[in-house]
Amino acid sequence: MTVSTALSRQREAVGLVLRGELQEAARLLAGVTPFCEETLGPAHPTTLACQYWQAVCLARMGEAKKALELFARVSAHHGQGRDTTDA
Repeated sequence: MTVSTALSRQREAVGLVLRGELQEAARLLAGVTPFCEETLGPAHPTTLACQYWQAVCLARMGEAKKALELFARVSAHHGQGRDTTDA
């Protein structure tokens, strides 16, 4: 898999989520997310987006514990790299 392919699959998965095809989207994201974590890093926007959408799928499918773990990972990186000082 390449970064370009991962991004394409992420977009496809989001489309599936929006159409209500949660199991297929979750399956697709389960394959993309580990690649993004290893290749791009845990704080990369693409990795975080994959984790977020995977968590959305899991939450909607009733897998709250797994969903919360993924939401927590995304939340831990929220705002990293941004200037949070008052200007």
